[in-house]
Amino acid sequence: MRKPLKKSLALLLMLSMVGPTFAEKSFAADQKIQFSDIKGHWAEANIQAWGDEGLIRGYLDHSFKPNTYITRAEFMNLVNGAFGYSGQAKITFNDVSESAWYYEAISIANANGYIDGYTDGTMKPQDPITRQEAAKVIAGILNLELNETAANVFSDSSSIAAWGKGAVGGAVAAKIISGYADGTFKPLNSITRAEAVSALVKAVETDATTAAKPAKPKGTATVLNVNPPADEARLSAVKHGANAGDDTLKNIAETNPFIDILDGFDQVWSMNLADWRDGTAATKIGADGKNAKYGDGPTPYYDGFKNDPTVAVADQKTYANEEIRNKATWEANIKYVEKVTQNRTGEETLAAYYDDQRDKIYSVMEGFGPLANTYVDIIKPKTNVERTVDEMNVVLTEETVEDESQGIGDWEAKTELADLVHLVDLVRFKIPASSNPSKYFYSSPRPWRMNSNGEVKEVVDSKGLPVWETLGEGEKKEVPLASGGTKSTGEKHYQQYETNVKLIPALTYVKRIAEDGRGKDGAFPSGHTSAAYLSVFPLAYATPERFTELLTRAAQLGENRIVTGMHSPLDVIGGRIQSTAMAAYALNQAENKVVLEKGYENAGEVFGAAAKEKNMSLYEYAHTVTEDYTFKSAYDEHKWEDHDANKAFYREKMTYGLPQTGTKGLAPVVPQGAEALLETRQPYLTDEQRRQVLYTTSIDSGYPVLDESKGWGRIDLVTAADGYGAFLNNVTVDMDASKGRFNAEDWWRNDITGSGMLTKKGTGTLTLTGENSYTGGTLLQAGTLVAESAAAFGTGDLYVENGTVVVDVDGALNLNRNFTMDNGTLELVVADNNSQLNVGRKLYIDGGSLKLDLSNYKIEGSKDITLITANGITGEFDSVTADGYDVTVTYEKGRVIAHVVAK
Repeated sequence: MRKPLKKSLALLLMLSMVGPTFAEKSFAADQKIQFSDIKGHWAEANIQAWGDEGLIRGYLDHSFKPNTYITRAEFMNLVNGAFGYSGQAKITFNDVSESAWYYEAISIANANGYIDGYTDGTMKPQDPITRQEAAKVIAGILNLELNETAANVFSDSSSIAAWGKGAVGGAVAAKIISGYADGTFKPLNSITRAEAVSALVKAVETDATTAAKPAKPKGTATVLNVNPPADEARLSAVKHGANAGDDTLKNIAETNPFIDILDGFDQVWSMNLADWRDGTAATKIGADGKNAKYGDGPTPYYDGFKNDPTVAVADQKTYANEEIRNKATWEANIKYVEKVTQNRTGEETLAAYYDDQRDKIYSVMEGFGPLANTYVDIIKPKTNVERTVDEMNVVLTEETVEDESQGIGDWEAKTELADLVHLVDLVRFKIPASSNPSKYFYSSPRPWRMNSNGEVKEVVDSKGLPVWETLGEGEKKEVPLASGGTKSTGEKHYQQYETNVKLIPALTYVKRIAEDGRGKDGAFPSGHTSAAYLSVFPLAYATPERFTELLTRAAQLGENRIVTGMHSPLDVIGGRIQSTAMAAYALNQAENKVVLEKGYENAGEVFGAAAKEKNMSLYEYAHTVTEDYTFKSAYDEHKWEDHDANKAFYREKMTYGLPQTGTKGLAPVVPQGAEALLETRQPYLTDEQRRQVLYTTSIDSGYPVLDESKGWGRIDLVTAADGYGAFLNNVTVDMDASKGRFNAEDWWRNDITGSGMLTKKGTGTLTLTGENSYTGGTLLQAGTLVAESAAAFGTGDLYVENGTVVVDVDGALNLNRNFTMDNGTLELVVADNNSQLNVGRKLYIDGGSLKLDLSNYKIEGSKDITLITANGITGEFDSVTADGYDVTVTYEKGRVIAHVVAK
């Protein structure tokens, strides 16, 4: 934020050129001194004047060293003082530590958006700042017109960088900085202390005296590259996903893209069997006398049987070479399971049990929230799985397997939501979306088979033979469930292991039987987790109003797989990654377009009608709990109400806090076709823009499995649903309210950074709620732009050509730079007598109206309210109104004050 400057120019320049370079040798700032080395220097007057005021410091020998260069950090310190900048932003430059003297100066500079770091993540604070860099900073602060023609008069203009030429020319044309007598500018030379002081004196004089209308924000010239990774072309999930349905191609990473994107797992834990990985096992005779059949798991091929209690465990070959390749990650993975399973509550246990035993579509429909009862009334899904918390501590000797489509009821029935159901059926069942090929390919151990080091130590007797546990009794029996599916009982046998993982007792009976062995019971990736995400993606596509909540419900189901003790974080991460790519495959197939469109329209019509009955918009209705759930659910109707909590939970479960053993800070990767996942959530953006959203909201690199996923593991869809994470290029949003839903109104809730600008077009409404620090400025050309945070519009200019800006902030909206009104409306939601809008530089009013919303601030009689503060005000609003009040406005130096009289 920029503080208004109220003193004379001399007193404004409270600059102290401090820093470790010469801080120890400097005089106190309040001492007047005659510098010993500036007599006859071209900058003598400015330097001495500042010295007389105690505004700059020299050295102990009374010298100033006017021709010594100034560092980038020192220059920022000067600029912050010259222009009264304050307010800090979190900075992450890898060469700026919080303990450095210049941390605050750089933080202020970053918050006010006038200087950029480098592409390698550095700021280089102690490097000299060049003349062209200084010119760019000053031109940006003053919003000078870029003028390459003025720069081209210099004989060395070809040496001026393309990014700085217009700024250099603008600063020269404004007589803030000049060239040399020999006709050069010397853009790459370090600017001297004298040149820096003189340029800033002129810059502040220009800023204080000019009444010129600020130019429109320009943002950045950067073009963000969000092309898919080059190595994806060979085996793209959205182009080659059909391979997963081929009996041969589906078996290995080389030909199945949904296994390939998980192959980072082999760098964490591996069977270490090359012929299984490369597929040659399918062409060679194994121990069972046959070629490998991947669907049987690896054990028959390598040992000749699935499992045999008469063969010593030490003699079995399938896992003889298994290898923990990333010990830190693998141990953290199992310890997470141990902690969760040893500390789960009764309620958590019951919910996890339900998510294990119930149909996955049924489970995740809770993510519909207030829409769920309408869905249930129409679809009529049922479940026969109902237990109590007390039963969770009992070893139940029965297993229920509900129909996988229970959550969509009789999906062939012609219900009001038939098109939505067809969309769910398409993504969940009609594409090659099984997790089994991956499970057999990796054949990793379940957590209940591992000790605290992630090792598999099977319990054996004195002869080395496996010791099996028996549960249940009698012959196996299956009886149908009234809701669809079966319940089975009978005697079962189970392998035993050294482990500290505590399975839910009620689920002990549903483990893989000993006769099938480890090879038929791969843990990675989690099939339940994959099924959950494959269930929510079509629901979220059709009902984007519940996009975040549905995805969070799938993430909760993944977490519940760990609560049961059946899976580990890596298993759940793998399930999420794989199902995300599978869903994108379905959404990108041209033949599915009609089903997608009908599903979206169907959900909008049915849920929209229910919202209309409540006199609400669909979005409002989808987020207003008005009644209890009318169906059996694992969680109640309030579970997913907290948006910020959902967002934090989802991101946490993307990595589970596993160690970043890889390289941090790598650029995000957006896989081909991933943008389709946001198509209905952000329908007003282009495909390219949705890719930019995914890019700027991706999580950091360095996480095993995620880094090798070709981008699928790092895209954070819940954060992406809240809009851009950074404007790394200029962003234009064109919303057509007539198309309804998110075309009409949306909310960007992320804290937006970057050097780009935002341009808002169209008739829709966009609300910014984050603590934003983007520096490129904001241009409103049409529609409505709402600020719901003090830093909603970042640190650049706000320029209103037309449309309505609504300021509805708890406190005041802070604009660091200029606010220009050409036309349109400024609407201030007034809650108290304090300023609603603080403008760091100029408020320039060339037209437009001011509307006061006093619905939250009842005034009896009359009251004077300070509406806006600014460093300078030019012009007046064409009209000022407030429903129920007469308003007159006065424009003082630095303040707009409303005299409000109740009618």
